Amino acid sequence: MGWDPSVFKDEFVAAGIWVPAVVTIGSVVHDPVYVGYTEPRELILGGAVMAAGYSIEFEAGDLPGLALHDQVVVAGKIFRLSQPPRARGEGFFSVAELELVA
Repeated sequence: MGWDPSVFKDEFVAAGIWVPAVVTIGSVVHDPVYVGYTEPRELILGGAVMAAGYSIEFEAGDLPGLALHDQVVVAGKIFRLSQPPRARGEGFFSVAELELVA
């Protein structure tokens, strides 16, 4: 039995690091999906780096088919994907860059 990265997701949610989002892929609504949400100028990586834009990190299996221009509502703001999601590390988690719509 190998290492299970899903244990981190549960801990991130419990600690409030990951927050609920509503994600629409085509006509299918995923509500809620827990994501790591980053805003511009937010310090990340232990304060070593400043985020350049809006993004979400999520468990790839939670949002299969997420693609360019799909809608994400998080922290009371509406976004759409500005780039296709990209896998992080071995692909268990993915990151999507967002553009603010409203």
